[in-house]
Amino acid sequence: MIFNKSFPQLLFALTIILTFSAINNDAQALLQEAGKISVNVSPGKTETFTWGLQSDSDKIITIQLSAEGQGSKFLDFPKSIQLSPGEFVLVEIDVTIPQGYSGPLTLLPTMVATES
Repeated sequence: MIFNKSFPQLLFALTIILTFSAINNDAQALLQEAGKISVNVSPGKTETFTWGLQSDSDKIITIQLSAEGQGSKFLDFPKSIQLSPGEFVLVEIDVTIPQGYSGPLTLLPTMVATES
């Protein structure tokens, strides 16, 4: 079988497995709708997914969003959001892998939501 020179590039896809956590500094709860999410992204491409957060507070709260761990530098998302009482919000998170990326094929960043 004869392979085209671009064939290996077609097979190369990076998997980013994100875990999510919500840390609450109050007695109220911040509910989240996610878990482990697996996103396959080819170098030079961007994929978008959403993370659902819901306020279980009786006041407006500000949530700080951050990412840590290997692969977190490839994530783009708002750094904070405000939630009204009982409001449910879908936060869009973009994953962009640079064209020349040659690192590990599986990255495991963690997204964190902290009430401020």
